[in-house]
Amino acid sequence: MASILIVDDEPGVCRLLGRILGKHEHVCAIAYNAAEARESLKIQEFELLLCDIRMPGESGLDFARFALEAYPDMAAVIVSGVDDQEVADS
Repeated sequence: MASILIVDDEPGVCRLLGRILGKHEHVCAIAYNAAEARESLKIQEFELLLCDIRMPGESGLDFARFALEAYPDMAAVIVSGVDDQEVADS
């Protein structure tokens, strides 16, 4: 069972990922932007970050870079529907 932080500005995506992962007994916390996610990281440790690329304010890529540097034992996966190869390569 993993502790997972899901960060996406679309509530439906967060609920779907949380529901799927919860069925496998993972514990999920949800944040709808990078600022909320930073607050979650202050109060709880996570093993995995699932993060959207494009969000209002701080981008998911910038937040993931911060999170991996600040919490090196946590893994990160970018989860996004973006189909722009240039964005995916950054």
